[in-house]
Amino acid sequence: MSAANVRHNGQVLFLLGKRHGSHGENTWGLPGGHLELGESWASCAEREVLEECGIQIQRCRFVGATNDVFDPASMHYPLTSGSYCDNGSGNDNIAFEQRLPEVGLMEPDKCLMWAWVSWSELVARKAVLRDACSSKACNQLEAEEKHDNTGLDLSSLFLPLLNLERQYGAQGPSWLNPTL
Repeated sequence: MSAANVRHNGQVLFLLGKRHGSHGENTWGLPGGHLELGESWASCAEREVLEECGIQIQRCRFVGATNDVFDPASMHYPLTSGSYCDNGSGNDNIAFEQRLPEVGLMEPDKCLMWAWVSWSELVARKAVLRDACSSKACNQLEAEEKHDNTGLDLSSLFLPLLNLERQYGAQGPSWLNPTL
């Protein structure tokens, strides 16, 4: 899991993707993937966010872990690591007061769309639909996801994100919800 934080109109937001084509399908999760042989957590976070979102991030650091049992008979990730990254400017989050950065839908077979959300929206399971994707297919899906102008339904979260919520509660981890 890797968190790409930005600050937009005074609110801290991070990327969530709607998973597709693998375990956790149709749930919302942070960008992420498996470590390659010999790869550091920081390098993995940078590579995965670039591969999945088309966003260049830097200065990644390990911030925590969850213990995720998806299926006791066959799928247990005893260490899902969390990394927090910035844009290389030295700021913990990047301020975007007008327009949020566009996110590429780089792996449409694995992720249906990206959304910028806040921790409080995640806890409430409803988010404002903010333009995140640069592709037409993603923008179409965003329009379909917004039901009756009520916002983005976040009722189905990927297990590592549920476990983060269990660990940190409504306040959220400081690395996903830093003090402004």
